[in-house]
Amino acid sequence: MIQPPYQAALESAKAGLAVAQADLNSTRNKAERYRKLAAQLVVSKQDTEDTTAAWKLAEAQIQVAKAAIQSANINLGYTRITAPISGVISRSSVTEGALVSAQQTTALATIRQLSPVYVDIKRNALTAMKSSQQTAPEVLLTLEDGTAYPETGVLKSSESSVDEGTGMLNARALFENKDGLLLPGMFVRASLATETVRNALLVPQQGIQRTPNGGTSALVVNTENKVESREVVVTEAIADQWLVRSGLVAGDRVIYSGLQKVKVGDTVQPLEDGKPVDDGSKATGSGESDDDDAGNPASGQKQE
Repeated sequence: MIQPPYQAALESAKAGLAVAQADLNSTRNKAERYRKLAAQLVVSKQDTEDTTAAWKLAEAQIQVAKAAIQSANINLGYTRITAPISGVISRSSVTEGALVSAQQTTALATIRQLSPVYVDIKRNALTAMKSSQQTAPEVLLTLEDGTAYPETGVLKSSESSVDEGTGMLNARALFENKDGLLLPGMFVRASLATETVRNALLVPQQGIQRTPNGGTSALVVNTENKVESREVVVTEAIADQWLVRSGLVAGDRVIYSGLQKVKVGDTVQPLEDGKPVDDGSKATGSGESDDDDAGNPASGQKQE
């Protein structure tokens, strides 16, 4: 074992401090006596100066002894390897009795911190630049089996350079991971709000059609239960829905299923949750016509 020699060196340094303190008391008392005798011209001035110098030397020896104790403590500390973080340690890469050195490239073991943990994610560069969030957005995780992770994390940092191959930014989110569900190397899917859109309208993607001129349109059931075409402007897909910027208002009944069965001008019987809707009312949720389904735009939040 390497610890006993260093422990003995520490004890020796402490003993040296005790000796220096005892010597200090003796030399201080002697110097004070000689100072009084010198005032009475009983002892020579040289003897008085010698005792005063011995007193100052004893004080310096106290500092030397304290420094020796500090050095011995440092050397003793090197005999124990302590981790700067807490976490879960891997299996040891060396066996007991193996020769190791401070310059070796192979780690004795690897400690992984589990609380908190960092989750590395990739963000679309353009979406990140257009984000209107002034504070760090919250991050939600979906585990590999599709279940939602119960904790909410915070985006801590994003790199300033874009990956030329993917056009993505590397970012890092922080999670407390109090229950230890997140483990190093685990695959998760992250989502975070990049912009809050007030009174946003979301329409099922099936209800939006491309026009010959490159625009987008939707078939809507009007108040007379007739099908009409409405030009709309959509910006981006959120899950299985389109975010609509213009062309629709809350309460419009959008046909999103069986589009090949109806055409503009047809009269249909709107259904909501399988039940007929009164002619003068507006649908408040997903609905159906006698030949197809009609959906209602809903409020939503843009997520990345």
